[in-house]
Amino acid sequence: MLFIWIIVALVASELRFGFIRHSIAIMAKWKQFRYRTGEWPLLSIVIAMAQFLAFTLGVALLVWDSAEKHWSNSRLVLYAVIPLGFFVFGFDWLRNRMWIADARRARSRRRIAHSR
Repeated sequence: MLFIWIIVALVASELRFGFIRHSIAIMAKWKQFRYRTGEWPLLSIVIAMAQFLAFTLGVALLVWDSAEKHWSNSRLVLYAVIPLGFFVFGFDWLRNRMWIADARRARSRRRIAHSR
């Protein structure tokens, strides 16, 4: 039981502080994109906001459902870890795809502006 609480504490700490570091790095990347291209990476921003909302709602629903069904802590961790992996890797893949689409869109607009 103590092992589960240690895992939960480590994950919570990483989510709190890792999330803040990750968010600051992403915003710096967006600012650099805007500096280089003159426009914001809108698709990447939309995906990041959708990821935040989906994660927040997912955690809230998981906690609420576990309280309603009286799950044990180990069962809650089991049901949380597996979808969390798919969620994190899926959204990272999608965000990278949108970043590439934003860069291509900005590059094509720059070419059009230089040809006029």
